[in-house]
Amino acid sequence: MLVQQACIEIESEAGSDDVAALLRLLTSGGPFTVSSVEAVGSGRHSCFFGLVRPDLAVGYRSVIELQHRIDREFNIVSVEHQSTHFPNKDLVPS
Repeated sequence: MLVQQACIEIESEAGSDDVAALLRLLTSGGPFTVSSVEAVGSGRHSCFFGLVRPDLAVGYRSVIELQHRIDREFNIVSVEHQSTHFPNKDLVPS
């Protein structure tokens, strides 16, 4: 199963722009990049991540690494990911 994108809901009192800036630093060098950050309630944000390059093919292990990076600074409330069963790309070691 290959992962295409992920959504991680976090707790933070910071504004969406500040959260997005810190997430960009935390995910730097990984296969995911911040697509958008939306406030979803008092102290919560839904953070959407896509692949840094459309030709990448990553597995769920990369989502776990993404969670580890984010967990350094934020409390994670939930994690969702969109995946495909069609390995039409070369798998990138994660």
